[in-house]
Amino acid sequence: MKKKKEIFSILIGTAIDYYDNMLFMHFLFLLTPLFFPTNNPIMAGTLALGSFAACYIIRPIGGIVFGHFGDRLGRKKSLYFSILLMSFPTLIIGLLPTYEQIGIAAPVILISCRLAQNFFVGGEAAGGFVSLIEFSNPKHKGLVASILNVGAMLGGLLGTTLGYLFTQPFMPEWGWRIPFLMGAIVGWLGLRMRLKFSETPAFKKAKQDNNLFKIPLVNLLMYQRLDLLRTMIMPAGFVAPYFMVFVYVSNIFKNDFHLQSFEVMKINSLIMLIWLLLFPMMGYLSDIVDRRKMIQMAALSIFIISYPLFVLVTENPTLLNYIFLQIVLSVAGTAIVGASAPLIASFYSTSLRYTGIAFGWSIGVAIFGASAPLISNQLVIWTGNKSAPSLFLMLCGLISALSTLSLRSRINTDIPQLSETST
Repeated sequence: MKKKKEIFSILIGTAIDYYDNMLFMHFLFLLTPLFFPTNNPIMAGTLALGSFAACYIIRPIGGIVFGHFGDRLGRKKSLYFSILLMSFPTLIIGLLPTYEQIGIAAPVILISCRLAQNFFVGGEAAGGFVSLIEFSNPKHKGLVASILNVGAMLGGLLGTTLGYLFTQPFMPEWGWRIPFLMGAIVGWLGLRMRLKFSETPAFKKAKQDNNLFKIPLVNLLMYQRLDLLRTMIMPAGFVAPYFMVFVYVSNIFKNDFHLQSFEVMKINSLIMLIWLLLFPMMGYLSDIVDRRKMIQMAALSIFIISYPLFVLVTENPTLLNYIFLQIVLSVAGTAIVGASAPLIASFYSTSLRYTGIAFGWSIGVAIFGASAPLISNQLVIWTGNKSAPSLFLMLCGLISALSTLSLRSRINTDIPQLSETST
């Protein structure tokens, strides 16, 4: 029963994390004219996507800070402060005056809030994942890791659903603020749950055996550079499709199909339900097959199908074809994360795991994920070809597949850990 409470506490934090992020992701093009006013729709889209991507750059810094304390002082303390601090920027965004009311201060404060959110998320997302893995049965790490993703999608789905409701034509213009204010309240409720969170058995043992490093990042850079690199690039085949599906295609729905915000969110809610169903299936599958081969097959699928998919929607740009593109990329993306999450966790010993995942994964998300919509948008502008975004997806699929080549084939086993010595 105690372990169930810990797992539920972790899921709540992850749900809040994705709730906040999906809110901003889905409200991005609604907030753009309020905080980044311009008469040029292309410039407006570039500003929105650029600010969105730029905020993810700070995630690795948050990963280093919270990872350090998580590996030095424990997962409990790090997760407590990450969820505590994550709610304040969400509250400020909900109360923030627009550009028309306070001028240039509006976009500056908005971007500052997003930077703060991503700094704290750099510790929250990885800390929740590490704690869940360390509480789980070794034979079911894939399935347990998928539960965290389910929690993330539930949070995202809640954010999308509220976004759908509060952007209806009958809602007041300030209705978009309500989901942000609710996010802050939910965050503080999650904080109360974290007060009852206990430390993971793995960290307790590492501390008892005096197997903690003074500066975990230094040890990672000295002895596990290759594993850190794998942690950065292996998720490329997952995070790129994720942001393409929910950000880039949403931009197309708004600009090319002239859908209202609530209509875009309705479509995204349905796509999220697909992710929600796929995550546990892929996590379970990764526990019974070779995770390395599973990643390779899914990543190579992205490499092969991306260009034909974009040719399809370019030559026959219907709403149904774009939804079909979203669904196909979702299947391949969830397969990669279902296998890569438990595999990456096994790269690191207990005293380096939080820092390794928080730092490495955050860099991967920033480079290959958050930048995907902006890069795709620029590729279309530079080439004049609406199929050009497929090139970036193909690159991410190839990189993800290559990250597994030097790994030994294994089924349901963890990579042998480094011997841990205090420094």
